[in-house]
Amino acid sequence: MKTVLVALNPAPPWVTGRHSNRMNELRIIVVSDGAPDLEAMARSLGNGRSVAVRLAHDREELAALLSGPAFDLALGVATLPGPGGDPAPVSPLLEGAGPALPFIAVVPAGDHARGLAAVQAGAADYLTRDEPGRLPAAAARALRDAARLRDHAQLERSEAMFRAYFRHLFEHSPEGIVFLDAQRRIIEINAGFCALFGYTAGELAGRTLAETIVPGPMREEHDDLFARMGKACVALPEATRRRKDGSEVRVSVLGCPVVTPDGHAAYSAMYTDLTSRQKALETLRRAESNYRDIFLSAVEGIYLTTPVGRFVLVNPALADLLGFDSPGDLADNVRSISREIYADPEDREEFVRQVRARGSVLHFRARMRRKDGRVIEVLENARAVFDEDGALLYYQGTVISAPA
Repeated sequence: MKTVLVALNPAPPWVTGRHSNRMNELRIIVVSDGAPDLEAMARSLGNGRSVAVRLAHDREELAALLSGPAFDLALGVATLPGPGGDPAPVSPLLEGAGPALPFIAVVPAGDHARGLAAVQAGAADYLTRDEPGRLPAAAARALRDAARLRDHAQLERSEAMFRAYFRHLFEHSPEGIVFLDAQRRIIEINAGFCALFGYTAGELAGRTLAETIVPGPMREEHDDLFARMGKACVALPEATRRRKDGSEVRVSVLGCPVVTPDGHAAYSAMYTDLTSRQKALETLRRAESNYRDIFLSAVEGIYLTTPVGRFVLVNPALADLLGFDSPGDLADNVRSISREIYADPEDREEFVRQVRARGSVLHFRARMRRKDGRVIEVLENARAVFDEDGALLYYQGTVISAPA
């Protein structure tokens, strides 16, 4: 916990962090009964620094001040007139502003009973009107305690936010996550664990991993993992575990020791499904292979070009259509599509204009020049591909001979 110490000489750092509107200004509400000594007391706390004082003569004025920018200290009488004119305690209003606004009650000379009553009602401290010399020390203590309370509240908010983030990650992680007590009994599992192994949380509560998801031949490996998990996380890059239906699944395992808030040892483990991942990779490889076969065997010419007019990728059909020996021959030897491929450079300019304006073109008719110099008419279908910032990456399209 961060502690802010307040010293009165030299000038005190009365306020800290975001609570202060201006770091060099002490903002004070004076709960006033009209006597000038209260405002003078407040201004004396500046110790040479700027002090902003706002007066509240009734409960409505006090409520209005509390609804605005934050103040650092409240000082003055313990009661103020309400709408009907009857005096009422100010502590409930000030407490609504939170612990960051301490209140020092000022009571009549010698009336310590009223001062103690103000403290019991919520004031941080009190002083009698005949002892103003106590105010600097009382203000220092009150502001120091308020800073501690703010730090504690901020710590609690941070911890609550961390717990909320952790709970969200736990509940929505695609990985299977389980928490175990010191006897390795299951305390909690997430949806990813249920999906991976086919159990419900109720079916696993109080049971062990060894009796549920660990096949018999893997028990020694499982026990060794926990034996090595005494002081550090331990990973198994690949292991075999068992689903509820008896089928086996290949997983990677990350086991970590956990210390509970009461100091007891516990464990957590995270399982990643390697079987599904392997199937997904195999599906991706098949898709890539199929796409490659389509690309290589397509009767349409297929290309990918840069915005400035260089071929990045071409298929055999396009190389053949334009009279080149191979896709490499076409891509390596054409430096400017506009000048070397289009018979009329204006066609390329119109193509670029339409693709940029609409994002794609269909059946764009153009005249192209083959490697042997012969001009042919073609139809292009193409689209522009942009990055996430809207910058043009490349053109992707197909070319076929135009019907006569």
